[in-house]
Amino acid sequence: MAPDIHSPSQCIWLMRTFTLQQSRTEVYTPHGGLALIGHCLNRHTSLIKTARTVVKRHGIPNIELIRTYLGLITLGKSDFEAVEPVRTDPFFKTAMGIKQSPSSARLRQRFDEDARALTPLLDDASVEFLQSIEAPVSPLAMGHVALDMDVFPMDNSQTRKEGVSYTYKGYDGYAPIAAYLGQEGWCLGCELRPGSQHANNGFLDTLKRVLPRARALTDKPILLRLDSAHDARDNRDFLREQKQVDFLIKWNPRKQDPLAWAEKAQAQKAWMLDRNGKMEAVLSENLSDEPGCARSLKSRCAPAMPVASCTWSRRSVLKAGLPPCQPRWPMNNKSWRFTAITPPVSNSTASSKPTWIWSACRPASSTPTTWSWPSQHWDITCCAGWA
Repeated sequence: MAPDIHSPSQCIWLMRTFTLQQSRTEVYTPHGGLALIGHCLNRHTSLIKTARTVVKRHGIPNIELIRTYLGLITLGKSDFEAVEPVRTDPFFKTAMGIKQSPSSARLRQRFDEDARALTPLLDDASVEFLQSIEAPVSPLAMGHVALDMDVFPMDNSQTRKEGVSYTYKGYDGYAPIAAYLGQEGWCLGCELRPGSQHANNGFLDTLKRVLPRARALTDKPILLRLDSAHDARDNRDFLREQKQVDFLIKWNPRKQDPLAWAEKAQAQKAWMLDRNGKMEAVLSENLSDEPGCARSLKSRCAPAMPVASCTWSRRSVLKAGLPPCQPRWPMNNKSWRFTAITPPVSNSTASSKPTWIWSACRPASSTPTTWSWPSQHWDITCCAGWA
């Protein structure tokens, strides 16, 4: 009969004795990647030289501060107090090439004094690093290299940090703006901004700093892609003056009337049957007062849901489309109210395009106007923008 190994005596008999001994030649650390970070910083950038341009008469050199804080950032620690444990960590200091470790108070004080002077040096070092390692910058199929810039909110709710304010996402935080180059997405800049700052506020200043970095990494034409927050005349005027820079900005309809665009699509007979139950129309027009700029719009129509009545905000109408209803202008200027008046018509084939009869009451006129176009659902979700 097999012995019962679950008894206390058997467990003690089966236990082995392990000897714990500190090695004099080997180092074990959960942060082995710091060795690569230190190599990239010290071998593939000239920060050791450029950091000396910010003159300090005495104290720890600027490069030591940069090495220390960069090491902390890669470990996911942004607080200055986090430097205290690593001051006595031999692997951290060796991997980053640190000879003099600053205290948390000194690190905070020096960055408060010299942050504005050091930031451009760090931005240049990022581009220099990508050049040194010959990082690939893959173009699009059209031959342009994509440069994407956008704002992304950060959630810092229930904090009292400087600059934290209400963002457009509905919580308190920051709203940094970042720039990414190529299909690989190399980061050319990420600037921290208050959460309440509009995306287009100060955008041109950021763009003027980012474009030279992009040109330093590729000689191919650049395609700048922006969302509708940057659909401003000043931005387009600046970009038209740049050489080898094209741009695609999502159109901000603002006070545009979607019914007017429906008339244009019907007049140009631009409807095409993409598949059963889905039709598309692509419209484009040149801007007479902006040479080289054109506005394009892609509309879609799909079978509508059987809805008796609904209320849509103006923004929702422009994004989600007009249902097969009769628009009635309300007391306020913020929403339309619709009432369905026509049952769906089959559009199984391209030759049997349905015709919808719309009766619309506009704010400028109290007389209903009859509209007719082959669409069950007017949708400008994919409005393209500027090219």
